[in-house]
Amino acid sequence: SGACRQETWGQCPEAGSITTFSNGDTPQIGVTYRGLDFSYHKYKKYTAGSVAYRAGLFKTQDEAIWWCAKHCNDDVKCMTYTAHTDCCSAGCEGECYLHGKWLCDHASEFKKESIGAKSIFSGACRQETDPC
Repeated sequence: SGACRQETWGQCPEAGSITTFSNGDTPQIGVTYRGLDFSYHKYKKYTAGSVAYRAGLFKTQDEAIWWCAKHCNDDVKCMTYTAHTDCCSAGCEGECYLHGKWLCDHASEFKKESIGAKSIFSGACRQETDPC
């Protein structure tokens, strides 16, 4: 039902605009950021496509990003995701990392060296409801 879905469905966009992350920004739930790379350990990783073999590629970088956002939205354990993309003229491959924490356990920390990267994207889809 709709009520159940709202309680468990992630709030990350699966299409639309992307915001460039800057040092000093505080990530907001439901926003996709370019150059934000959460450093918290993953509990699940998905891989799609191979630039080296020109196989299974996404047509665009955006497709790879939204594919990863959907994985997080669909998984009630997922608080945040990070998508790493690698593109060539034939298309893009994607690696998708799902994180089980956001506001707890220092999970909101990010890799400063990734700020400005054009191949790394992250979003916060949910936040913890229990106290840390």
